[in-house]
Amino acid sequence: MGSVMEIAWSDRIGEGDWIRDRLVGSTILTVSSVVPDGFEAYARVLHPARVAKGETEQNARWAEVASWSDMELLPKAQFHSVALPPESSGSADLSLCRPPRRGSLTAEDCAALASLLRSHTTTADACWFCLWEGYAWEGLESDPIPPEVLSGPKVLLARRDYVLYNGPIEAASAIDGVEARSPNLWWPADQAWCVASDIDLPWTYVGGSSKLIEELLARDDLEVLPAGPADTVWRIEKWIVKWVATGVEELLRTGNCRIETTRGVIEAWFERPGLEPGTLGITSETDDGRRWGKRTRIEHRVEVELRRLLSLHLMMHLVDLVET
Repeated sequence: MGSVMEIAWSDRIGEGDWIRDRLVGSTILTVSSVVPDGFEAYARVLHPARVAKGETEQNARWAEVASWSDMELLPKAQFHSVALPPESSGSADLSLCRPPRRGSLTAEDCAALASLLRSHTTTADACWFCLWEGYAWEGLESDPIPPEVLSGPKVLLARRDYVLYNGPIEAASAIDGVEARSPNLWWPADQAWCVASDIDLPWTYVGGSSKLIEELLARDDLEVLPAGPADTVWRIEKWIVKWVATGVEELLRTGNCRIETTRGVIEAWFERPGLEPGTLGITSETDDGRRWGKRTRIEHRVEVELRRLLSLHLMMHLVDLVET
């Protein structure tokens, strides 16, 4: 592994212009709005889930989680697709399962991916790495970003701003000493491929040649699913949509609803004085006893929009039972 001291911070932010030029803007987030469009093929490297084992946690691949929930791991699966099944499997392991980390590969997966990518570029010793500026390291002794870098020029993309460093491909692991975090974007000087770990996603996208993606999908030390540039980033399974639809109807009819799932319960209440803006309250409780709640002001004038907003909030809380 590299160390923080080996990082060569850079102000050559123009190196990221090609990424901005090839990201596809859309009201619906797609793969090519996270990783540049124009590559021959794409894939998703799934970040492992975590399972409590006594006082420690162990990594668990999504396929293993799927086996606990009696679900099939399909190419377009979200984590809730296997961790929040429509029916209970009774697996004790599933109840101990914690969500994958968002925005970063594990140190092991980062090293495995870098070892493969090295053979698919002519400039493996000259790579560029973007790290999101918003990580909460400022003021810590372990902060890897020097103040002059954080206040200096950044790679500005549509959704995030990043500080930049460069080095050989193995520098992808150079932030390992601080929260074991991998870069959010990295690519070689010849732009043969690009890796994107968006801070909101529990997987990492890779775009590159067909040969690269074929070899990536064949790896047994990484868990990888195929992807396409037009694939939507987020999707909700049909059984969760059904739970939400039932909950919204009950909420509008009585002002209250309770949705019991295989991994926890959410309860909601909605107050709306006539056609004035209303207040939605939701409490969530997971199967392991974690509990939280939120109150939201709901501005509504049209019934269709009201239903859409209520559905969105219920859906987010349901997914959060297993993804936060």
